[in-house]
Amino acid sequence: MTVSKIISALERCGQMSQAELRKETGLGQNSVNSTIGRLHSYNWRDDVEYSVHIADWTHEAEGTDRKYPRAVYKLGHGIDKPKPKPPSKQQVWRDWRARQKAKAASVFVAGIGHRRRASTMKAGAEAASA
Repeated sequence: MTVSKIISALERCGQMSQAELRKETGLGQNSVNSTIGRLHSYNWRDDVEYSVHIADWTHEAEGTDRKYPRAVYKLGHGIDKPKPKPPSKQQVWRDWRARQKAKAASVFVAGIGHRRRASTMKAGAEAASA
């Protein structure tokens, strides 16, 4: 039943990540992960009817701010697309520094401590939404 739901979703929608498969089928994380893992292990076998391969990688964030590569699966036999290389330490540092500069863009915010700055920004965001 789980396999048939995943296969029909991939036939209907084409390429999908595991998060998209969970939303489309309504199955739990463990069910989708184990079924996709099993179907992916069948990729090299010719005697099975259904298999999946990694067609692409996406950088979607699933419920968190952490963005890291997630596999996008496609139904059928094929060669897996290689996982992209992570950003260099210099690029991570540049991105972090740019975020910090954006947070302290105001002259008034630059001179206060990080705890007070966080509470001030939180209060300002609540006032703007009200």
